Amino acid sequence: MFDPVYTLLRNLTSPVVAITTSAGGVRNGLIVTSAQRASLVPKIPRISIYLSKINHSHDLVYRGGVFTLHLLRNDQWNVIYKLGFESGRNGDKLSAFDLIDGKTGCPILADCVAGFEWQVVNAMDTGASTFFLGQVVNVHTGSEGPL
Repeated sequence: MFDPVYTLLRNLTSPVVAITTSAGGVRNGLIVTSAQRASLVPKIPRISIYLSKINHSHDLVYRGGVFTLHLLRNDQWNVIYKLGFESGRNGDKLSAFDLIDGKTGCPILADCVAGFEWQVVNAMDTGASTFFLGQVVNVHTGSEGPL
């Protein structure tokens, strides 16, 4: 049985998404649970994510100013495991996947529901992490499936 506080906090859960990024010829990816829409205006699609400063991808997003957010199907545990439980400092995590070169220079996972390329328009230091606000640059539609 789950703790009652944990059970209530599950109502605030954001989707689990994969983030990829590239800066200075170095690429990486990670899994985040902090992605959310950041605009109510349809003509200004924005997203916000928090990235922990200890993550290799944090530094790449900060330096490069771009990232791709991937909506994953609910059967893509291999992506979650590889990007969520391994460090890019120990090797190229993305070499395990088929990739498409994005317009921003970010790699896009070929096998995903959708990949949204974003340009960082603002970054805010939040202590142990950085809040990144991005504006859509390009969208890649992939395979359909349950999220």
